Amino acid sequence: MIEQKSIAALTDIKKGKIHRMYLLFGEKSSYAYLKFQIVEQIREKFVDSATIAFDFVELSGEDITVHDVSDVLGSIPFSKVGKGRVVFLKNIDELSASEAKQIYFLTVPSSSVLIIMSKSSKRFEAVKKFVIEKDSVFIREYSVSSDILKTWIKSRCKENGKEISGDAVRELLARCGEDLFLLLSEIKKLTLFIGDNKKIEKSDVEEVVEYTSETKIFNLIYAIVERQKDVALKMFDELLTENNTADGMVVSLLLKTFSQVIFIKELMATTTSRNAFSMDSLSKQFGIKRFAVPKMLSLAKKYQMSQLLEVFHQIEEIDVKSKTGELDRLLHIRLFIQNM
Repeated sequence: MIEQKSIAALTDIKKGKIHRMYLLFGEKSSYAYLKFQIVEQIREKFVDSATIAFDFVELSGEDITVHDVSDVLGSIPFSKVGKGRVVFLKNIDELSASEAKQIYFLTVPSSSVLIIMSKSSKRFEAVKKFVIEKDSVFIREYSVSSDILKTWIKSRCKENGKEISGDAVRELLARCGEDLFLLLSEIKKLTLFIGDNKKIEKSDVEEVVEYTSETKIFNLIYAIVERQKDVALKMFDELLTENNTADGMVVSLLLKTFSQVIFIKELMATTTSRNAFSMDSLSKQFGIKRFAVPKMLSLAKKYQMSQLLEVFHQIEEIDVKSKTGELDRLLHIRLFIQNM
């Protein structure tokens, strides 16, 4: 029984090192691409393409039982070339707790691979106690380093017959974040948009790719802390037009952002190691989106700790008092922006 990161697991699978059971946890939509890459690579390596209709079995739904899974796992594969069978239990969260627990107790024959997908990260530690299959892999980490992410974007562009400039890669990440499915979709749009041109430029990304909601909110937050009041108010109104509960998200993310900047400020005061301030290190240590790291660093350098704490407490007061009904959150966010 081992715990692996998704990238390490994919590397092993591509080399033909495949285990009997894989348990994929995590609820974020941005994890979906790597989850399904793991499933597809196992299927490609372990299942005979001639018998894939019979030897790749996908199970999903609340009526599945441990006997259904056990029967399929134990059946003899149809392949005659030494390949095996893959059973993919797409969403174990739909099953009752008792039925799910029995499935986790299963052992898997050497002729099969069982892949179990859960949208819950909270069950990770509990499930580890149930699983008795020794040749099992637990995966809950789907982060990708910035270098790998940039290389992946360039490779996908190349597959579509195009090159992409470094500025365009950075702009694409700034607008889409790390959602690989979304990035793949936008790359396909960009290759169609530039037509016979061979290279995707930053201006093409600006023309074609919309900011995600999360990126829009972060840009709003950055405009607020940069005291770009008119810009921030306009962004805030646009977000409310798209989502009338955006004011709650803004307060939550403002609190999160300022707490992260405060952590970085504290780190600046206690360490001189350059590696501690790399994009990957700060992203992993404080849970900051990679595209946001440069801006967060600039904010930490720009403001004194006392200023950061004062703003954090102002936002905290808006959050607490709006929940108790003492103030109008929408009105006080506007006042907060105007008074920054």
